Amino acid sequence: KRTDNEILHDLRRVEAQLSPENLTCDGELPRSAWRAKAQKLNTQYANLLKELGREPTTQELYGQ
Repeated sequence: KRTDNEILHDLRRVEAQLSPENLTCDGELPRSAWRAKAQKLNTQYANLLKELGREPTTQELYGQ
């Protein structure tokens, strides 16, 4: 079983990939490509939340 910190690290990574700039490759990807990419990342995020077993706090994700 992975630690909470490992899962939180992966959640932060997926969230960063879901930013508009990263998701669309600064507008270079066609809509169909970035929508497929977003669907895959959202599925990964949901699976990570299941693995964690709860919704992480803002403090845990961003240190604020």
